[in-house]
Amino acid sequence: MKRDNKVFLMGYGVILSFVLVGCGGDSSTVEDTADTESKSTYNVSGTVPGTLIEAFCKDGTYYKVKSTDDGTDNHPFTLALPVGLDCKFVMTTNEDDVNTSKHIITPLLFNNDVVTSSYLQLSDNLDLGYVPLATSGEGVQAPLVVKI
Repeated sequence: MKRDNKVFLMGYGVILSFVLVGCGGDSSTVEDTADTESKSTYNVSGTVPGTLIEAFCKDGTYYKVKSTDDGTDNHPFTLALPVGLDCKFVMTTNEDDVNTSKHIITPLLFNNDVVTSSYLQLSDNLDLGYVPLATSGEGVQAPLVVKI
C-alpha cells in the first residue's frame, strides 16, 4: 500500500510540475502590432508630433508603436489592440533623446460627451485625428483630454 501511495504522489508531482511549467512567466507581455493581427483586433490611429504610443491594459498586457516620420509635423500611427481590452494610453515625445529628462510623457483621457475616462475599450476602429502633444518641457504632463 505504501508503494502505491508513493507512485501516486510521484505521478501527481510530475503532472503538477508540467502544469506549473505551462503557466510560467509573469502576466505582462509586450506585443507589437504585427503580433496582434492574428487576433480579433481594432485599430487606434491618428497623427502626432513624433511620438511613442503605449497602451497599458488591465489584464497586464502592453502594446506600443512609434509614429512614422513622414517628413511632416503630423506623424501617422496605427496601434492594433485585441477586442475587449481596457487600456490606458500614454504618449511620449522626445522618446529617442538619450537625456531622459527631455522625455515628455503625456497620459490620455478619453471623452465621448458623456463621460471622461483614462481607460479605452475599442468596439470599432478609432481615428483620434491629430493629438496635440507638448513638444517642449520635460517629465510627466497633465493628462490630455481627447474627444472620441
